Amino acid sequence: MGGDAGIVFVADDLGAWLVGLLADAGRKRLTSVVLGSDQERALRRAATAAVQLTAGELRPEGGGRAEELAMVVDQVFGEPTPTALISGRATLLEELQAGIAAQLAPLDDPSLTGTGKSSADVLGVPATVLVKKLTGHLIREIVVRGARGGPLAPLAAQLNHDVTHLQGQRIENILGRLDNKVQKALARLDSTASVSAAPATPTVGETGQRAGTLTGQQGELAEITHVTAPGAEAEAAPAYARHRRRVQLLSAIGAAIAALAAAAIVVIFYNSHSPSSGRALSTARPGTPISVGSRPDWIVITKNGRTAYVANGADGTVTPINLTTDTPGPPIRVGREPFGIAITPDGKTAYVVNHSDGTVTPINLLTDTPGPPIQVGNQPYRIAITPDGKTAYVTNQADGTVTPVNLTTRTPGTPITVGNAPQAIVITKDGKTAYVANQSTDTITPISLPAGVPGTPIKVAYYPDGITISPDGKMAYTTDNGLESITPINLAARQAGTVIAVNSPIFIAITPDGKTAYIANYAVGTVTPMRLPAGTLGTPIKVGHNPDAIAITPDGRTAYVTNNGDSTVTPISLPARTSN
Repeated sequence: MGGDAGIVFVADDLGAWLVGLLADAGRKRLTSVVLGSDQERALRRAATAAVQLTAGELRPEGGGRAEELAMVVDQVFGEPTPTALISGRATLLEELQAGIAAQLAPLDDPSLTGTGKSSADVLGVPATVLVKKLTGHLIREIVVRGARGGPLAPLAAQLNHDVTHLQGQRIENILGRLDNKVQKALARLDSTASVSAAPATPTVGETGQRAGTLTGQQGELAEITHVTAPGAEAEAAPAYARHRRRVQLLSAIGAAIAALAAAAIVVIFYNSHSPSSGRALSTARPGTPISVGSRPDWIVITKNGRTAYVANGADGTVTPINLTTDTPGPPIRVGREPFGIAITPDGKTAYVVNHSDGTVTPINLLTDTPGPPIQVGNQPYRIAITPDGKTAYVTNQADGTVTPVNLTTRTPGTPITVGNAPQAIVITKDGKTAYVANQSTDTITPISLPAGVPGTPIKVAYYPDGITISPDGKMAYTTDNGLESITPINLAARQAGTVIAVNSPIFIAITPDGKTAYIANYAVGTVTPMRLPAGTLGTPIKVGHNPDAIAITPDGRTAYVTNNGDSTVTPISLPARTSN
């Protein structure tokens, strides 16, 4: 399953480093995995696949640039970091993550090259991004390969055990903070100070909200906030009010602890998911692939459903597809590495993000002719347009910013600071809020529009890659490529819910009726349907190599999937009930 077909490469140094790290972890008793020749060969194959996938993802144009990146990444593991720098880790998973971070850290050091630029600057990829990508791909390769049995099965089981352990620690920490807040709240209830003056709401209530994120029990946990709210019993006699509030608070605490106990068994494993209710979602059928440009990375469909536009990352073009006949038209030349497209609400103009040029190219859709590019930030990635068609917002991966673009004058505005390595961006139907997925900080940043003011980041699972909003505007869903999961987010509360395990998710699209989501599974060449709002997964649909993005026609009858590794687009006929 692993590897980019365009990169001929073997990760000898990373493989040898992995063998040494596991041997050292065994001496520290972080693992009981016994290495032999079969295990070492399997580890080297997993390491090679992980480096190839990392290079292929960060250098989708393939060829020499991708191979150069793969070789540099592998070579930094030729001189292992002293174990003292990564010692003190409680689990093998933590040791592996810390070790990769320590090995790749020198790439960000400009003093090592003698040119005033770091190796990461020359490569055009920050070391933090490499750490996230390589770690995610390496763990996934080991665990998915081990899930099938064979020499990596014990190591896969060990990593799964570590995930369970770390999730348990997280729950224990939340319980500890909850206990501390509760003790303070009880002390305030016993004091002679005025109940209305006690700052109870931002203490226990905040902890209850975080617990609710893990368990989905926001209703029960919100009771703590209500009970400790200032002035909730202002009309009652002070002594009776204090007694009643104590009883209510203890009852609410019990509900919170029960909810957290339930969360303790909700553990996300890396191994591939086997849905038990796939039959109800398995009627979608893939059609004949449509050839487009090299490395298609993004796709959008016009409002009338007649044409799709595909951004081809490796050859600097956009391919129009006639959706009546499923035939591609002549490619439209844009900038280097076009990675994102958005179409204005009036359907007259498409705006294409050119990753390597730091620009956005407008295309007149009546004539399919490109206009002068608009300068934005460093390594722009995705773009979204407000419902009124007046402003576009572009994520800039290398800057950690979002650039607003006035579409009337086609001029950029002041960048908005978000998290590290912002990827996808979506805008609510009312145009009041944008949500940005930040890969390196594992967060979603809400931005108030049109003011451009970022809000408190929403913590999601590991390495969010894509984000979409349900048609009713109540929920958002992120693809967490590092943890192989989907995170649902309640947008009214701005709270993440319980994650859903999915194999290698990179993109998610929702049908117009809001009943089904379709998830692109990049590493395994499938699209997984998911029933909403339950989060029930169906049988994966086989498409092409490295499916990367999905667009659904306005009538909900067909999904179109870009296959990054095949340079094709696969149409999928959807069940009739998905039409709106």
